[in-house]
Amino acid sequence: MIEMFVAEYPDNTNNETEAPFFTSYSCRAFEAMRSDLIKLGLAAGTPQKSALLVKKSEVRDVLISGQPELSIPFARLLNDWLYVFTSYHDDALPTTRHPFNVTERYRDIVEMFEGLGYVTKTHHQYIWTDKIAAAMQSFYQWDDTLKDVGETLSAKV
Repeated sequence: MIEMFVAEYPDNTNNETEAPFFTSYSCRAFEAMRSDLIKLGLAAGTPQKSALLVKKSEVRDVLISGQPELSIPFARLLNDWLYVFTSYHDDALPTTRHPFNVTERYRDIVEMFEGLGYVTKTHHQYIWTDKIAAAMQSFYQWDDTLKDVGETLSAKV
């Protein structure tokens, strides 16, 4: 997940990818992502403006050799990752409670989520489980009854 943050970093100046994919960097999702990378020692600056200190290929080595103070709770990282990768990409992951397909870009991450119980696999599709609810609720994708807010609003229209 952290490698994807680095690869998709909106202020990309020290990375192995193309130019930034998103031109409005002051949204809460990207501020949360920057904050996480700063806390992990992978970026320097503030959540509003920062610069990467590593390339994507260096992330694992930096994290493996990191000090205990360079850590964040997994729940926070999960919330922030989902906020960015279910909202700000053309091939964003869906937040629906219905089965969905996964592109190659997300396959490893979703398989990790499956191992952690956040999704289940049915045939060649995945379904979010109730275990992901707190993360989905953290950025208002699911309501208190664990229904997709967007689907509920669409049904009312």
